[in-house]
Amino acid sequence: MKTKLLCLLLVSLILFSTSLIAETQKPITVKVKGLVCSFCAQGIKKKFSTFDAVKSVQVSLEKKTVVLELNPDKTLDDKTIKTSLEQAGYGVTRIER
Repeated sequence: MKTKLLCLLLVSLILFSTSLIAETQKPITVKVKGLVCSFCAQGIKKKFSTFDAVKSVQVSLEKKTVVLELNPDKTLDDKTIKTSLEQAGYGVTRIER
């Protein structure tokens, strides 16, 4: 009986910790060249909002960054991020995860 209870507790703990890791995914910060106005920020927000993986988009004109928060269990590779920004006319200098 104690063994079954211990196994059940262990399995529950593993499942709970796995779900917490998936939900606390770090945001992606992209350093962007050519970000100069609110029109730029609106265009970038609109573009990345169409991706299923993206939960939210924050653009900082001061810092020249785009911060992408992803939905749990979703991914977005660096190549897709870079290509999307370059097609919109921006340069990408760094992607931090």
